[in-house]
Amino acid sequence: MGANGLRPTIARTIVLSALEKAAPSCLDASQMYRILSTQFDSPAPGSVYRALNDLWTAGLLLRTEGARGRAFLAIKPEALNEGYGTLRCHCGERLVFIEDLALHEYLKSLASEKGFAIDEESAFTITTTCAKCQQLRKEGQQTTAGGRGSRAKTA
Repeated sequence: MGANGLRPTIARTIVLSALEKAAPSCLDASQMYRILSTQFDSPAPGSVYRALNDLWTAGLLLRTEGARGRAFLAIKPEALNEGYGTLRCHCGERLVFIEDLALHEYLKSLASEKGFAIDEESAFTITTTCAKCQQLRKEGQQTTAGGRGSRAKTA
């Protein structure tokens, strides 16, 4: 933390620790506060928000958007170079880093062919649905389908 010009405050340290434990899941500020509020010396909500913002501004965290515009944060891997991409779930709660230079070069070339200007620090994000969300969706469809069927039988 010191190399990025930030003092290692208690709030910043415990926020980073919670994000490390959550990986590869991302957390939003309210989830972070709920996790930290169970600890003995939990920081105030404002301290959690400030710590997340400070860490993100210093480049230690990556931010992704989830459902309904919620911002989710994850620790930026130290070895992350400019040739990385991410797999991101639609819900925003899961982010997996892909460090494949050949894939990055291919995506860059494809984007260029399609008329996109690629800057030096471009990162590619592939938004998809994680297995957990697929399972929840499947269970929801089964419940809905089962519910309809049972209503039809009783009507």
